[in-house]
Amino acid sequence: MEDLITIFSEYPFVTSYQVLKFERTQTTRRLKLAVEIVDGSRLMISEATNPRGFRYAYHGQDAEGKLLVRWDNAPHHHALPTFPDHFHNGSAIEPSIQPTIRDVLDFIARQLRGQSQTTGN
Repeated sequence: MEDLITIFSEYPFVTSYQVLKFERTQTTRRLKLAVEIVDGSRLMISEATNPRGFRYAYHGQDAEGKLLVRWDNAPHHHALPTFPDHFHNGSAIEPSIQPTIRDVLDFIARQLRGQSQTTGN
């Protein structure tokens, strides 16, 4: 994974971030971050790697904690062609591929500029 400090520094709308959890063993890694955005919203990043694979959730919420967007690979939308990967666009669930942190931050940048975006890809 690229250095997150370097990535965050490339996006001026990221005002701060906090590591909520970092655990590493010989076979596992867990990372949880809270990223503060200039408009008061927050991006919650959760990643876990273990011998069975990689799990992720990138959860954007407004200042009151209401879901705005979320990319994740929790295996609960079997009918989607990109299962288990999917995108929550408000209350809508859409197919999506696994984004990178840069993809997510680029999406947020477009939202902050007021551009419409209908999918998570």
